[in-house]
Amino acid sequence: MADDSFIHLVDGYLDGKLDKDDLKRFLAMIEESPENREILAQNAIISRLILTAKRNPVSIEQILMALPRHGDTAKLIIDQIRSNEEMIVQNGKAKAAQIRKNGMNGQKKPTSKFRKPSLKIESETSGIVFFFRTVTALAACALIAFGIWKYVHQLSVSPGPIIATLDGRGDILIRRGNMPVPGKINTPIYNGDSILVGLQAMAVVRYNNENTVLKIQEGTLLKVENKNDAKGVFLKQGTIVASVAPQPKDLPMTLTTPKACATVIGTRFSLQSSEVTTFLDVTSGKVRVTRNADNLSAEVSTGNRIEVTDNVPLTIQPAQTMVLGHLGGKQVEEMFQTMTTARAFGINTLTLNVTSMDHTTLPESLRQAIATAHRANIKFYAKLDIPKDLAGNYDNFMIPLKNKLSQIVLDYNFDGVYVARPHQMMANGDLFKRVMNDICLAVNNTGVPVETGIQREISTNDTWFIGY
Repeated sequence: MADDSFIHLVDGYLDGKLDKDDLKRFLAMIEESPENREILAQNAIISRLILTAKRNPVSIEQILMALPRHGDTAKLIIDQIRSNEEMIVQNGKAKAAQIRKNGMNGQKKPTSKFRKPSLKIESETSGIVFFFRTVTALAACALIAFGIWKYVHQLSVSPGPIIATLDGRGDILIRRGNMPVPGKINTPIYNGDSILVGLQAMAVVRYNNENTVLKIQEGTLLKVENKNDAKGVFLKQGTIVASVAPQPKDLPMTLTTPKACATVIGTRFSLQSSEVTTFLDVTSGKVRVTRNADNLSAEVSTGNRIEVTDNVPLTIQPAQTMVLGHLGGKQVEEMFQTMTTARAFGINTLTLNVTSMDHTTLPESLRQAIATAHRANIKFYAKLDIPKDLAGNYDNFMIPLKNKLSQIVLDYNFDGVYVARPHQMMANGDLFKRVMNDICLAVNNTGVPVETGIQREISTNDTWFIGY
């Protein structure tokens, strides 16, 4: 537990009242202690949320999704302190210590001899902030006590059978009744659970006893709504990619959005929802879509898509042809220029070679690059180059792939796998079918599609390889 002196320094830092010596002591304390970094970051986040609440309402989801990011916030604060050390005068008084991110917008603050801010409040504004932080701390204690009671109480009240498990990366929040539950590896999912996936995060829900997988993209909010043994999901906003195992004809799976309802017997598709429109792309199989406003429906089959909006005719169109841009590490590191080039060439799917199955060989900025592509509605596939001499070297190639491909796809949030078939394998169709079958099995638990195309010999000077 942090001592009182550190709490005083936190308050002083947030109010911009630390002199040079105290600022150095404060910096040393947060660099040495992970607990201190977490306390500092959470106080800074709460302070920002208080300021935001004065202008706009702050929901409980915003608070809960903000607090887990304490590591990044603490690092940012440490960097800010170092970059502003030259602004602290030598005599120990603050000259213009405006370190706080959402402070006084650059206005100078009157200074006086440093006093521990928790002992004396020197302005009405700082008094209000101190009051809010005190109330927040007391409320947090009350919430912890209530949470412990609620947890103990819920131990005796079962939410029902486990219907699926969730894995993921980043900030994932599950709301179970009135209880927030963080999404972690192998988190059980019950009927009625709401799942919120934060920015630069992703989640995979795998249903029990069958091969039905939902890949949930960042910024998505959905609720599991099974009825009478039939699977159901309400997608309020965001995007999911679904691989649905064959369902009983009298118990189809339904996925509902604010604008439409999709009825699924067994297929692969992606569904994107907002308050005004719903997009459905079918990779394989058939999906029946019904518009909520007038109950008009349409059947969308393999390779087609539909947009559902009020007062617009339901029109089925061919799905967008994949225009591929195969990248090297340089293009991933220079993602801004890469995106500009991709748009100029009409590229809608980027790929990167991951055949080595070695994380250390992948660009450090790959996760950020994939998140950037997603925000531009461009997909990002993991590319596998099948070796020419595969027939005599099958196990050496496939065993590492079976063990690691699924983890790489989930860890970096790839949208799919692109298998590049060498010309030398064109005559050996049976071997290639075996390869594709094993790769599909390797990523079966990720819910992503597997595509294929002809491999082209390219030189090291090529920066782009565009294909269809």
